[in-house]
Amino acid sequence: MDFSDVRGLPLDILDRLILAVRQGRHILIEGPPGAGATMIARRTVGLLPLLTAEERTDLAFLYAAAGVGFARIPVLRPFRAPHHTASLAAMTGSLRNLNPTETQLRERAYRRLHHPFTAPRRVILPGELSLAHGGVLYLDSADEFPLRTLQAVQQARRAGYVRLYRRDTGWVPLPAAPRLIVATMHPNPQWSSACSRETIADVLGDPVRIELPALALTDMARGERWPSTAELRANLAAHR
Repeated sequence: MDFSDVRGLPLDILDRLILAVRQGRHILIEGPPGAGATMIARRTVGLLPLLTAEERTDLAFLYAAAGVGFARIPVLRPFRAPHHTASLAAMTGSLRNLNPTETQLRERAYRRLHHPFTAPRRVILPGELSLAHGGVLYLDSADEFPLRTLQAVQQARRAGYVRLYRRDTGWVPLPAAPRLIVATMHPNPQWSSACSRETIADVLGDPVRIELPALALTDMARGERWPSTAELRANLAAHR
């Protein structure tokens, strides 16, 4: 996905995206459905610098613990887009005991590898906040997320990690510092929305605000095309 796919939207929107990346701020996008918020958000990962070796090592641990193949992740930073119905545990992660069958399989694998340690009897399951570590966390329809979930996002943004707790193990910290959080919401939230615009702005901490106009498909098709992601990333790198 490339920014050159975007057409018809004003270029000052792109200027505000670049401003957010340069200043290390998060982004709040408001616009009607179909205005292009998701299209823009999915391409923001291309504006961030490539992963360092240390960051890839951290992410390899997190993705291996989550059972997600890290080999599928390129040198670009991760992009995670949890649904607003995701549970709090799905966002922050959890600690789970292995059942007897899983324990036997792991111990057999450890013996095959001549591993000097006993196979663990519990596993850490990183949540979306940890899987977005160093990358982009996209909160579509952020006003529909439960307040507890948004508070967890706010705590991770401030601390850079989440802490999982079990009575038998105590607190277990996990890295959870998305480099960029992009939240979207309707410009006129419904009365049923869980959170207000001010609440979401507080969660993001002085975000760069972007308002998308309502454009017809013909306007998007005939409009000016944005620069490519490669051009934008090179321009950002030259000014770092």
